[in-house]
Amino acid sequence: MNRGFFEEENAFIAIKDGSGSYTRDSLGKCHCGFNGKGFEWIPNSVLDLKEFRIEKDKIRLTYQTVEEVKQDYQFVMSKAPGQYDSEEKWRVEEITLVEKVPHKEKV
Repeated sequence: MNRGFFEEENAFIAIKDGSGSYTRDSLGKCHCGFNGKGFEWIPNSVLDLKEFRIEKDKIRLTYQTVEEVKQDYQFVMSKAPGQYDSEEKWRVEEITLVEKVPHKEKV
């Protein structure tokens, strides 16, 4: 893991039960994982917020992605400590790929 590359981003990642991290391969591609579930992160692919839901102690944010990405990203936020900061703050608990929501053109 290249700690320097994701050091700043890790401040926003929730650490629950010792898990929650990003990894990066030697070619610069990011295969990210949360709690044993991995996915390919594509830089600069997140566009507009499409859906916002509050579920008990979590917030789900679904973002539209660029056309080349076949699914949208959903960020699950919760109050938790971080890797370098034990204070409970709103942090990303999980990122998943979800069915792409058709983008409506703005008029």
